[in-house]
Amino acid sequence: MSNIFYNILSIVVGLGIIYYGISNVRKSNVLLGVLTFVHSALFIFFGIFGFFLPKEYESISVLAMLAFCITLFICIRLLGNREEKAKANDKTADQPKE
Repeated sequence: MSNIFYNILSIVVGLGIIYYGISNVRKSNVLLGVLTFVHSALFIFFGIFGFFLPKEYESISVLAMLAFCITLFICIRLLGNREEKAKANDKTADQPKE
């Protein structure tokens, strides 16, 4: 019964990540956008796939979702910070030196 909750939550999280990926592509952070689309597809796939797993293998889908959360968090931290630092460096380079 609890696995149904995780499967539905995985699909909802996957849809939320698609929205986040679209907003990153609009900000011209294409690599992070592509990685979020890949992660969202994996979330949605394992959310649907979890409904068809036998009872003894239900934990596999939950562990896969946990792994996707960790890898997505690492991607956001690494690639998101890189773009913010580059924008900060561009702003300081544009300022006239006295």
